Amino acid sequence: MNYLNKLTVILLATTIIPMQAQKTKENFSQYFIKAFTTDQQVIEATITFYKEDRGNSTVLLNMFSKDETFTYTGGKVKVFVMTYHDALNHHYEMVSDEVRSLFYILRKRLEQQGIKLLVQGARRHYYMIRHFKQNFRAVKLVLGKRYDYNSAEIINIFDPENDFSQIATVQEQEEYLNQWFESITGVKYDENKRDSE
Repeated sequence: MNYLNKLTVILLATTIIPMQAQKTKENFSQYFIKAFTTDQQVIEATITFYKEDRGNSTVLLNMFSKDETFTYTGGKVKVFVMTYHDALNHHYEMVSDEVRSLFYILRKRLEQQGIKLLVQGARRHYYMIRHFKQNFRAVKLVLGKRYDYNSAEIINIFDPENDFSQIATVQEQEEYLNQWFESITGVKYDENKRDSE
């Protein structure tokens, strides 16, 4: 089995695309994940994601320490929609014009309820930098080293992570991101590589 076929098998195992939803919602995907509570009770959760045209939409924007809203008026705009439902009956639906904002705002809301997602995208050293704000990928940031797309460790944010100790809050990830930015001050770009941050 070649690499592409293995990747297809992995994606089919973690993503379910119902035919009816696929016809009505653009880029519909559904993830069955685990989360855990402050007393380390593991719970099942479902996240759905899709794009659609909406008129006069108010969208969420993740702006580090605070979240902002912006309202599009005067016609339809294509937005991303993310829903979350878990076994403890928490339910959220959020709308944004970028995937990254949805992921971090969802996690902040869940953290207020004492819940953290057991996913790779919640690990401290990973972040959805600007190259990945419209998809489900995050990159591992290494202090003192610029991000290089060609050699970086890139993960799918919804891939499972079973080690509770690896899961950080959004604030902890943002603090690490700021440390990383400070650590690369003065570090030169690799002139042979075009996709560096």
